[in-house]
Amino acid sequence: MTKKTILRLAGAYLLTLMAAWAVLWWGFGSGWIRVAPHDRVAGPIILTIAAAFVLFFLFAVICIGVWVHGDARRRGMEPLLWALIVILGPNFLGLVAYLVVRKPLRLPCPSCGQHMPEGASFCPHCRAPQRRLCSACQTPSPDDARFCPHCGAALPDTPPTPS
Repeated sequence: MTKKTILRLAGAYLLTLMAAWAVLWWGFGSGWIRVAPHDRVAGPIILTIAAAFVLFFLFAVICIGVWVHGDARRRGMEPLLWALIVILGPNFLGLVAYLVVRKPLRLPCPSCGQHMPEGASFCPHCRAPQRRLCSACQTPSPDDARFCPHCGAALPDTPPTPS
């Protein structure tokens, strides 16, 4: 999220908090909300603090849902479904379930720019190699390896060049 979005959300939270506070004070002033005679001062203060905590909890849950929506979209999952599961799931169980089953992040191919699965040896769109191949056995190997992990042959020093 950008700084502008965070400031906009914080402003919306504060505006909602002030509206809840005004409704509570109106309720106490008109007698709609009744408190004991000895709690004329403490009652509104306690209810205002309780309203602030409830609104903060709802604000946090919605922000987590927005983050899950964006993260699920980047990972190629169903963003709306996972956002609803996280928001409506009790006790953050939806968030825990999402963090357990989420797919790996899809990275763009340096050759064509299309998203591809993490750890792919070749781009599924343009067939550009993503890892160095052993010249002897054609097995993909890590970029920092000096020898093939499969057959032990020496690897070239240059990384793969997208074609």
